[in-house]
Amino acid sequence: MQTRMLNTLVMIADSGSFQTVARVRNMTLSAVSAQMKALEASLGVSLFDRSCRPPRLTAIGREVVERAREVVAAEERLLVACARRDHLRGHLRLGVVLSASVRLLPGFLARCRDDAPDVTVSVRTGLSRALLADVRAGRLDLAVLTLGNAPEPELLHDVLRDEALVYAFPRDIAGQIHEREAYDREADDGEADDSEADDGKSDGAEGECGERAIAYDDRIVAALHDHATFFQFTPQTGIGKMIAHHLAQRPTVTDRRIVLDGMEAIMACVRDGLGFTVLPAPDVARYAGDTVLTMPVATGGLQRRLSLIARAADLTDGQWAEARRLFAIPEG
Repeated sequence: MQTRMLNTLVMIADSGSFQTVARVRNMTLSAVSAQMKALEASLGVSLFDRSCRPPRLTAIGREVVERAREVVAAEERLLVACARRDHLRGHLRLGVVLSASVRLLPGFLARCRDDAPDVTVSVRTGLSRALLADVRAGRLDLAVLTLGNAPEPELLHDVLRDEALVYAFPRDIAGQIHEREAYDREADDGEADDSEADDGKSDGAEGECGERAIAYDDRIVAALHDHATFFQFTPQTGIGKMIAHHLAQRPTVTDRRIVLDGMEAIMACVRDGLGFTVLPAPDVARYAGDTVLTMPVATGGLQRRLSLIARAADLTDGQWAEARRLFAIPEG
């Protein structure tokens, strides 16, 4: 039994005439009749009372017509879905690293609502390593994560944004450092030179974080590690590994450290003058307030790269392009 036979049956029921269907479908009358006889043989029932002219549907024939309508409608829906294969449709499973969700999710979901009404989204947060494994295994359709190296060819990937890592520390710590330097110079030289002490200060400037940002100063970094508590973002995360790797390059790192898995909690401690941290600049900006200074982690800077990934086998070129547009990734 073929769906075209069921479609012909529905058309006969609606028009009441074999001849009309033959004309509309550009078939001979005998071809339409042969189709219906083949359908009857396949189902094992008589669909038409052929003692009448034109033939009339039997009781079982009328019931089969109603069932056939459902099959024909389902086929049409399937064809429409396949015709729109280059568009995202249905249920989209998205994974996002928690530290990036606050910046990326609202815009993505708003664009889905406005530009992709056929898509429903479920979101799961997790560590970059776990999200990458779930994409590889087909448990997620898309993921936003911190990607260190280019993934294998089986994965599609594109850069969402690069975020600078910065030191964040209370203003009063910076003041204490400058006072200590001035005191040391006084002890070494026998006198305090206020103008030189002033020269030791780094000028404040409005940085990308929105709070006061200063230029990199290795003296401040050394003093932070010598005298302050370091609030470290958990090394189990992608961004946490980058921070830990950066700290491992320093000759001395403070033994006074507290590891936390929440950036908001870390910044609350820094804001209250309890110590310093290293985090992506947008996260510092979100939680810093007016009492926090920031500084690049190195003279050349260090960035965390957020990437969008998917399995190449799961998405067409058109669907991948649409996913990129929903995350506002520029073309090119």
